Amino acid sequence: TADPEGRVCIPTVGQYTAAGQTLGELRERLRRVLGRSYAGLLTNPPSSFMDLTLRRLQAVQVFVTGAVARPGGYTIPSGTSVFNVLYLVGGPTLDGSLRRLRVVRNGQTVAVGDAYDYLLEGRDARPVRLQNGDRVFVPPRSTTVAVEGAVRRPAFYEMREADEDVAALLDFAGGLLADAYVERFQVERIVPFTERRDPSIAREVRDLPLIDVLRGTRDGTLSRRQKRVHSQICGSLMGPSGRRSPK
Repeated sequence: TADPEGRVCIPTVGQYTAAGQTLGELRERLRRVLGRSYAGLLTNPPSSFMDLTLRRLQAVQVFVTGAVARPGGYTIPSGTSVFNVLYLVGGPTLDGSLRRLRVVRNGQTVAVGDAYDYLLEGRDARPVRLQNGDRVFVPPRSTTVAVEGAVRRPAFYEMREADEDVAALLDFAGGLLADAYVERFQVERIVPFTERRDPSIAREVRDLPLIDVLRGTRDGTLSRRQKRVHSQICGSLMGPSGRRSPK
């Protein structure tokens, strides 16, 4: 039986920490540990056998802070994921991040979750099982991009600044519609105060060749400030003005 700290006491072997492991991982590691005292567990075929059974999940208390709808302490089943807890507290606020969900354990950040893996692809790429006393912190969202035009899911998207570009943004938006005009797209950007040559001009608009960005022959990295991306589209035979191009 595991104690509140996730440790099990095994006769002739001693104490072993089971917390943070799946049942399969724990079974294999215990087999190796017990094999030091019971060599038959490690022979092929084995002459001794062990059994490990999960009878019930112990409740743990975690604390959710930051930009969430209902911050506070919550008692949850052991092994609950970050996304389960995020659902429990009503999700992040409008200003909260979905890309940088931090799990803090004993004063150290042990994992950073990304809800886009779950929301857009239905998978948890970096699963983290919460333990007693963990804190889940939702920081303010960072770089935000609005996508408009001929995409399947026009909306606001949060970007990781280090490794995501226009191609990644279009994947988030579900890709281009079949009749999208791919010769160019527009990036509307709010110019930071320190970069404004004219204090009265707060925005700038750039036209870029979308097809070159998709082919990888042109850099599709977005600037670090908040942006609005508008794919200047109408149809495969339409130009940026919305008029049909001559055949």
